[in-house]
Amino acid sequence: MESLIEQDIFSPVRESIQFFANEVISSSKPILLISKPNLEGSLALAPIESALLDARIPYKRRFSKANPDSSPFIQITDDIASTKTE
Repeated sequence: MESLIEQDIFSPVRESIQFFANEVISSSKPILLISKPNLEGSLALAPIESALLDARIPYKRRFSKANPDSSPFIQITDDIASTKTE
């Protein structure tokens, strides 16, 4: 079975995702998950949290409109242009 990251839909961002994943796995710092404090933000974080739990990767969750103050982080926003990972 082909891994999800190998699907064509991920081809434009595959390298970025793999780089981020490798950095996070090698780091002992928890990932900060951040989204707006609403239902959509909560639902957007749920599958990411599930994957992190399955992989036993530590994370913190924050619902806020402010920018993240720690790294690494995954920020979910309404605007695709402003969605960031670092």
